[in-house]
Amino acid sequence: MHNISQVTFFPVENGNTVLLEAGDTTIVTDIHYRQCAANENDDDCYDFADELRAACKRKTGKYEYVADVFVSTHPEEDHVRGFDTLFHTGPPENYEPDPEDDDPKILIPELWVSPYAVSAPSQSEVSEEFLKEVHCRNDLVGTASGRKDGNRIKVLSLDGDETKGSIGNDFSWTLLAPNDTEAKVNKDESCNKSSLVIRWQFQATGKRVLLGGDATVDVWERI
Repeated sequence: MHNISQVTFFPVENGNTVLLEAGDTTIVTDIHYRQCAANENDDDCYDFADELRAACKRKTGKYEYVADVFVSTHPEEDHVRGFDTLFHTGPPENYEPDPEDDDPKILIPELWVSPYAVSAPSQSEVSEEFLKEVHCRNDLVGTASGRKDGNRIKVLSLDGDETKGSIGNDFSWTLLAPNDTEAKVNKDESCNKSSLVIRWQFQATGKRVLLGGDATVDVWERI
């Protein structure tokens, strides 16, 4: 069990990776893990993989490394790069980390995205594996398999049914964006305005954290 409540903003330069920890809950918002991070001689490219795995390490339960929720604010490259490098993709029943593996994958029981991500086309190889995982999970919604850890997905919009809630006794959350209009992105338009904006509250301390990806000025003005 994690005995800390903290926020970690990993130094990933032009991109985003944020880790929230409280009680026994770990939440990751976005990922920007570059190939250069594995180069021990590159001091300008911070390798946070081991820190992330340590935070997601479980001493009990079925799975060894778990990020309880992965929040994708929007699927641009600098917010999904390295997703398939650090996280397990595909059916959770195929998740069996090799104890001899120095770089085990992390399982994501539940993935949170905006409506845009469900219909977004793969823009590059960087976003392809992430969007494939989104589409696979979304296809399982409403089925028994779709309720399993590793298959679950929340598609969040202010015009949807779920705009606030809690995760156990560790976090409460409130969705502030996008609404359905903001989540609609034209083919040649940046998907920044579709970013999830969520206000998190640590239940034990009452402290709040506001994370909003690359939400645009008009979205923040509306908020």
